[in-house]
Amino acid sequence: MRNDKIVALLIGILGGALLCCLSSGLLLALSPKAAAVEGWAPPANAVITADVSEAYLNRVMMASAADYPSPYPVRAGQLDVLPGNRMAFAVQIETPIGLVTAKGVATIVAREGRLYIGIEDVYMGPLPVTLLMRLTQPGLDERISDRANTQIISRLGQANLNLAAVTSDETQLHFYFTSK
Repeated sequence: MRNDKIVALLIGILGGALLCCLSSGLLLALSPKAAAVEGWAPPANAVITADVSEAYLNRVMMASAADYPSPYPVRAGQLDVLPGNRMAFAVQIETPIGLVTAKGVATIVAREGRLYIGIEDVYMGPLPVTLLMRLTQPGLDERISDRANTQIISRLGQANLNLAAVTSDETQLHFYFTSK
């Protein structure tokens, strides 16, 4: 009788683990992905190239953390520029249940003079929460992109330039500007 309870418990644990794996995989499959980043090459007519380091991006991110479009305050964060116009992120968010760390990957693309940042994946621990994030934070990609574009425009000042392309390597984003 006791062995039957142990076997039933093991079957229940394995079944629960399998269900958890399947539901996580299903959520990940249903999560909308950012558009694939094409291999952006610097435009031949670029008049200015601006290289932005990870260190600078991290300083700016944390300096303006209080202004991020989120219902929960960002307490810490780190960005890691990756090749292929991608950037990994990890942020600690203060929530009603305490500090939570969210990690993920975003894509960065320049189109029609604007920068577009798309959140590809978000994880809390091993759990994919991209779909949940999209449901609870609709338009987050657009708000983040708008903030980045506002920063670019404020730094360009009166220069008559247009953002033509952005590329990345292991440590920097490279912005290419053309004359308007």
